Amino acid sequence: MERKLLFTFLFVLLLPFYACGWNQINISFSHPANTPYFIGQPECNIDGEEFTTIILRIKAERGGPARLFWATNFDPKMNEPKSLSFSIDSSNDFKEYAFNLRRQNPYWTGFIGQVLIFPDETTEGLEIKATAIHDDIITNLKSGWREFFVFEAPQLRSVNFIYGPKVNGVSMNLYLYYLAIISAAFILLSAFIKSQNIAVALKLGAKKTIIICLFLWLALDARILLDQARTVRLDFQTFYGKSLEEKRAAITLGDYYDFLKFADAKIPRGSGFNLLFLPQYYYLEKANYYLYPTHYDKKGDYVLVYNADDQAADYIKAGYKILAVYKKGEYILKK
Repeated sequence: MERKLLFTFLFVLLLPFYACGWNQINISFSHPANTPYFIGQPECNIDGEEFTTIILRIKAERGGPARLFWATNFDPKMNEPKSLSFSIDSSNDFKEYAFNLRRQNPYWTGFIGQVLIFPDETTEGLEIKATAIHDDIITNLKSGWREFFVFEAPQLRSVNFIYGPKVNGVSMNLYLYYLAIISAAFILLSAFIKSQNIAVALKLGAKKTIIICLFLWLALDARILLDQARTVRLDFQTFYGKSLEEKRAAITLGDYYDFLKFADAKIPRGSGFNLLFLPQYYYLEKANYYLYPTHYDKKGDYVLVYNADDQAADYIKAGYKILAVYKKGEYILKK
């Protein structure tokens, strides 16, 4: 009897860990109200060392750039280092997207307790399913192929730039360097075997190597031009025939631009503000740009709350008062 009780106790105790030993872990997604993202909750914590690959299945009425975030036991916050950009294609049926996150991002490590999908365009008409699996040669090929053709818009920094295509986390430039070196060595060896003259082999090898390098450079440049063409098409669809205010609102998710205009009228110009939202990188950059010279200051007298009531509760307990309300979930606190 005691053995049966002990066995039953151990079985109940270890059942959650046994569930994590499956060959795949399903991730269920939900869309919180008034947010521009989808939250994915795995049925148990994902071991990043074992489950290296995420398979997304997305049905989308409208495609566009998106970003995948995740939270780990080492760093439970959603942030840009723990993220990966990709492109969503419009489709009437579920389309599969494979990501070998272990290879593509060094921060896919530890235990992952939550993921987040952040589409740049809209959340309307999107349906998402996902699983975490062990990688294999098929998923690695799919992941590398998808990563090579993922749309990369110019990064809007002090100097706009693009990183260029990658395959499983490695810049395509490195693959081409290796390919050019191996090709040059093969051509040189082949020419020397035929001519038995090192001078002739070097001359012939140099010509063919230059041609190969030129071909590889043109192929890579054509791939980058594909992203430039995509950027032009998206800009035309987004901005054509609109006023400056409409253009700014169009590239700012949700009603965030109108909220910032509201905040600009309520906060003294040049003062410091804190911002409560998750993930924060996008909203912080927009706020600093549109509210300048009012600027971000974590210890500032004002706190912009944009659909983050749970975070704002701590500030209210600390003595902050509501200065102005734009609408439910969007308001300004003052120290």
